[in-house]
Amino acid sequence: MGSPTSPSRETSTTPVPVPADHSPASAACTTPITLMDASVALVLAFDVLFFVNLYDYHVTHSSDPGHQTHYRPFLATDNYRHVLPPKKDHLVMFLHILTGSLPLILSPLQVWASFRKKNVARHRWFGRICLLTSWVSAGPAAYLSWKLHDNNAFEKFLVFVAAVLWVGSGGLAYFFITSKKYKSVSLHRNMAVRFTIITHTLPVVARLIGLFLWMGLGRPDGWAEGPELRASDPRMFPIITYATVGLVLPLMEWCVYMEEGSGEDAMNPVALYGRWKARKRAKVSVEQAEGGT
Repeated sequence: MGSPTSPSRETSTTPVPVPADHSPASAACTTPITLMDASVALVLAFDVLFFVNLYDYHVTHSSDPGHQTHYRPFLATDNYRHVLPPKKDHLVMFLHILTGSLPLILSPLQVWASFRKKNVARHRWFGRICLLTSWVSAGPAAYLSWKLHDNNAFEKFLVFVAAVLWVGSGGLAYFFITSKKYKSVSLHRNMAVRFTIITHTLPVVARLIGLFLWMGLGRPDGWAEGPELRASDPRMFPIITYATVGLVLPLMEWCVYMEEGSGEDAMNPVALYGRWKARKRAKVSVEQAEGGT
């Protein structure tokens, strides 16, 4: 038997120091901010600015010229204005904004993995709220799409399709998480990401495109009330419509790919193309093997 002062006994009783940078507290402090974390924070910041602008323009400065006929897409850009729908449709527009505000704020949290994993019950309730309020809000949105002042029939149709896709993506997200036969968490997340992007199409994407376009055109300020009802530049809204459609569709599918990758259930163009290429390569390999025998 070894003595009390043997090296083996001393080794077994001496505490091993743990480096500070490997402690749980240190690990929590050094957790890197992911692209998703930054994206959600940025989108929520734009959402807040959206509501601040609405309050500033329609409440704080409600008596200013143009309030009843025009809207201002961005805070502190008073010369940049688009024409509102007719006055008789303002109540419909208010219903759309009121009910659409909930999915606007909640949907980024729904696709944020860090929040979702820590708040499963909230995630489910927020999902139900997003679904119901978007369905209520999509009706006024579809109606108002045909009231756009500076768009032709085809451009109005594109905005109408966005409202239909909004309802459809939310409905499919719910279907793929509740269906017993077709349940797929991956497809549920695919559709939830699409729903989130479509939710932010007009409040964020189209407004940013419009802001940069307005600045690029030299900040025109030709808006007018009365019989000469006119936006700052009537050319802008058609350009914004096409640019938004051209940007949102690839952005939406890229975000789906970033969220789900190219797994077996992933339903995004990158994953579908990858699986098609894999099947094609497998077919060629089989044909080559058969030809060599």
